[in-house]
Amino acid sequence: MYPMQNGVIALLLLVAVAVVFWRLAARGPTRMSRALYTIAAVLLCVVLLGLVLSEFSRSGPG
Repeated sequence: MYPMQNGVIALLLLVAVAVVFWRLAARGPTRMSRALYTIAAVLLCVVLLGLVLSEFSRSGPG
């Protein structure tokens, strides 16, 4: 990717996150906290899955 594309993608992601947080905050703190816990759980699962897959993809000592 070109460096300019990375900046545009980052800006679009930032705007999307801001809109999501704004809409969740408008619906109330309970729904926002539940959504944040769900997002954190999904991110944790993705990270753990990535660690497990990278460990299994390494070649063995043979």
